[in-house]
Amino acid sequence: MNGRLWNADTGEPIGAEIEIPKGFAGAAFSVDSPSIFIAGRDGSVQLRGVEDGSLIASPLMHPAELRGIALHPSGNFLLAGCIDGSAWLWDLKLRRTLGAPMVQSAPLEAVAFSQDGTRCLSLSRHEGVRSWPMPSGINELDIQQLKLQLEVQTAVQFIGNDVVMPLSSAEWQSRREQLGEYGSAVPIALGTPLDKADWHEARARDAEQDHNWFAARWHLDRLIELDPNNWLLHARRARTRSSEQQFRQAASDYAHAKELLGQQEYRINNWYRQRLWETNHRQLDEVAAWYEQRWTQPVASHGPTR
Repeated sequence: MNGRLWNADTGEPIGAEIEIPKGFAGAAFSVDSPSIFIAGRDGSVQLRGVEDGSLIASPLMHPAELRGIALHPSGNFLLAGCIDGSAWLWDLKLRRTLGAPMVQSAPLEAVAFSQDGTRCLSLSRHEGVRSWPMPSGINELDIQQLKLQLEVQTAVQFIGNDVVMPLSSAEWQSRREQLGEYGSAVPIALGTPLDKADWHEARARDAEQDHNWFAARWHLDRLIELDPNNWLLHARRARTRSSEQQFRQAASDYAHAKELLGQQEYRINNWYRQRLWETNHRQLDEVAAWYEQRWTQPVASHGPTR
């Protein structure tokens, strides 16, 4: 399969035909040379010359089918998104990935960088857009410090070439303390480390996306201990209970969330509506019926309900 580049102003072809990998998945122009990155559904990213279509370097290979690529504004990094939900960040000068992949629990549809180049973005059809911090100052950092920074920011450890393991809270705290020993003289590439609440929030959201309700509830319990007057935390915990058909406990959590909302009770009704759509979509008939009954119950008219 071959492709061509065209001059948008003149309609004339540019250079020779370019070989396209089987199953085209995306392309991105190089910033500092007349070349183009081409992604294939075979998991490869090829760099080819614009003028003659020649292969400039060996392909960057990925463990799953690619769905899209994006080039960093600096031209030094490439982000590749896969059908297995993983997004891989490449240092193009070193020709190696930076740490463990960023992962969503559903296939990715596209990847991108923020306009200022400080965030990586991944889009999943079922989970929407997730934003990840972009490492900076890579070349100036000690390798061990970089490893610690990646583990603190992502809460996972990369073992060997293809094994990714989540860090426990104790392991994460230990790495954060080790990172602090470097002092402020060396810049922190990935920004301020997550505090305890942020760590539990990140883990809770990951578990919720994976429908791992027990794990999500465990982290939400810790968050509620830290912020007991946050109505949304109680509603999220109720969602985990209702998903396991623990309706009595879920009703208790929702009752407390409504108390915390006070005059904004309509917000919990909107929450019920979202859960009703979600459970119908997932064909959880008994849970959907439970939410339908709660959503149609009259509420105080302090805002929209439907």
